[in-house]
Amino acid sequence: MARNLSDQTETESSIVMAYQGKWLFHVLPAVFALCFLLNACSVQRTGLRSCTYDHRIEGVASFSGCLGRDSNGRLYIQPENIASLKFGPHGLSPVWGEGEGWMYVNRQGYAVITGVAAMDNWADHFHEGLVRMKRGNKWGFANREGKEVIPCRFDGALNFKNGVARVCTGCRAECDTPDCEHRHFSGGDWTCINTKGEEVKNCGR
Repeated sequence: MARNLSDQTETESSIVMAYQGKWLFHVLPAVFALCFLLNACSVQRTGLRSCTYDHRIEGVASFSGCLGRDSNGRLYIQPENIASLKFGPHGLSPVWGEGEGWMYVNRQGYAVITGVAAMDNWADHFHEGLVRMKRGNKWGFANREGKEVIPCRFDGALNFKNGVARVCTGCRAECDTPDCEHRHFSGGDWTCINTKGEEVKNCGR
């Protein structure tokens, strides 16, 4: 028996409306959630600070509004900036943050190591798996996972070489040039430590 064209159209319209209803039922909550997240992100982006890093195309440059903190207080780099960072073989990239100094961030944009020592107007490099860092006025060393393997308890520290690093207590940093681009540690009592932070005797000066 042939179907009436108007009945067919009415039936198909009902099916479409039912499908749309199901679609809206499943999709609308996701849309509202997305709007909420976007709004939260817009709130989170307020108060962002500038940062400086070696851009893939532009070279060393400063960018406004690229450094912030998440709800847990962790420093992070904005997604649009992460894509232009240069990462080393261990997945870390040096970034200078306004009010924070030098740090190393991972591929997710989070700061893994903060308070990294400056060397020649850039972040200090890793030596034998460790990089110098500062907490307040004290020096120590961190590994690539961000663990402070040698606590910041020294007044000065030099990089590791052949398994040992020279550290001092009672020393002070003095400028070698008027702009303080280069500095050296003066005075104090010097000794050597191994990569576990243990003192090494007779390591020489």
